[in-house]
Amino acid sequence: MSLQNPPTKALPRGEVRGDLEVFSPFSILQVLCQARKSGYVEIRRDDGRRASCWLLAGTVNHAECDSLRGRAALHEILSWNRGSLHYYAGDGGGASSERILLEELVMNAVAARDESKLTA
Repeated sequence: MSLQNPPTKALPRGEVRGDLEVFSPFSILQVLCQARKSGYVEIRRDDGRRASCWLLAGTVNHAECDSLRGRAALHEILSWNRGSLHYYAGDGGGASSERILLEELVMNAVAARDESKLTA
């Protein structure tokens, strides 16, 4: 899997498009995960950067952003707030960097932020 080669089994009738200023990557991914969806999410920032997430039965199966993979990539993606998002329903891709529970990642990020405030 790579940013240049999204899954070919995406179903046109299962597409969702959105603006990151209206719905954050976290909001969209949370809805897709809670609905236990499988497929491919492509995110494009206004400055041209691209990222991808593959979902399998409501779990992030793989994420890529620049040279980042897995949790590090998803953490970066969740910070984006300008650009567009496109979801293609499908099989969730074949490869897996790691299965990532979105809520776990968010809780870890919040804990890290709180900890950094205490030490500052």
